[in-house]
Amino acid sequence: PPDAPVIASLGHLSPHKRIDVALRAFRRVRTYDPQALFVIAGGESPGLNLDRQVGMLGLGAAVRRLGYIAEASVPDLLAAADVVVGAESPNVTVA
Repeated sequence: PPDAPVIASLGHLSPHKRIDVALRAFRRVRTYDPQALFVIAGGESPGLNLDRQVGMLGLGAAVRRLGYIAEASVPDLLAAADVVVGAESPNVTVA
């Protein structure tokens, strides 16, 4: 939906990025706005099992997994996001 909040995570997904914590927080966001969307772009470390985590939290319909995206697509994804968590890209600067 055009006015739904979009949360995004970019870069390789590994345990140190604490995507599990971000997903639990996102589940709480969905209680306030059921149309919120979490977009995840990047490869996944072996053993992370993100699909299982998403399923256990009941977020399957609210999480979009893009896998690896070309670096040229990063600015568009950042522009579409309202919040970015755990970003890991040369084009992402944290101020």
